[in-house]
Amino acid sequence: PRGDLRLPPLEAGEKFSDVYDVVLFLDNREQFARGSGGGSAAASSGSGGSRSGRGRAEHLEMYTKSLTDSGLKVVTGKLAVGDITWVARRRVSAGGGPSSSQDYYVLDYIAERKSVDDLIDSIKSNRYGMQKHLLKKSGVPNVMYLIEGDVDAHNNAQTAKTACVRLKAVDGFTVLRTSGISGTLSTYKSLTVVLDRLYSGARGPVPPGRECMTLRDLEGVVSSERTLAVRDIFKVQLQHIPGIGKQVADAIARTFPTPMSLWTQAMCGADGGADAAAERLKFIPLAQGIYHRTVGGVKARKIMNFLFNVQQHQ
Repeated sequence: PRGDLRLPPLEAGEKFSDVYDVVLFLDNREQFARGSGGGSAAASSGSGGSRSGRGRAEHLEMYTKSLTDSGLKVVTGKLAVGDITWVARRRVSAGGGPSSSQDYYVLDYIAERKSVDDLIDSIKSNRYGMQKHLLKKSGVPNVMYLIEGDVDAHNNAQTAKTACVRLKAVDGFTVLRTSGISGTLSTYKSLTVVLDRLYSGARGPVPPGRECMTLRDLEGVVSSERTLAVRDIFKVQLQHIPGIGKQVADAIARTFPTPMSLWTQAMCGADGGADAAAERLKFIPLAQGIYHRTVGGVKARKIMNFLFNVQQHQ
């Protein structure tokens, strides 16, 4: 095994393959029912998977069964980021019973799967940038981006090709290409076999700093990072309000990291409606611990009116 692999808890001399199974973890919101995505070309070819009328859950069950029938160990559940990862699952829990999700340790590989259509759609929205950001910040060192479908045949082929190049050259992701769902499942199988071989011979003890995170740890990291990312976007939004500079935007976002938190805590939580909410905003200090310089009433009213189109009494 490679010496830089992060490992789940192992006692001195304990062998990974004696204690853990390598399990493919599929996000249970994964859209196997969607087509491979080639714009109008793919639509006319009938290569999409959604024409059968099966629902998303039924497709997930069908493809999960295909993977388990091939000899893989597969679990479905909510994944904080990405569409698939691989976990080390303890064969018997520390209490002696069946292992639970608390016994799942995230191995060093994670993947985002997108049809070409979905890739193009996500580029046009904020999803693409946010997903890449969260994958980079997830703490999982090896990120793969699996593009499913014929990029060359897509109406927006150049956009898709450029994205594939940037994913590799700029973002540092490994880009995988498959022709459709069948190829994707084969890739999942091959990767799982490779990872099983990679980890099987590893032995404890695990050196300091080389411990795997749990699925719960991953969820915490991604949740915190998602809040930070949204806060940064909110700051930019605030600074687009005439008269609101960086210092005021930082102060507001420090107290209310998202527009929704501002609405629910300042607006909905204020008995006096917009006036009371603006009153609360105006007393927010511009710097932590320094209370003589605050946002002020004029800027507080500007923010409330700009974000929520509410007018306060002067």
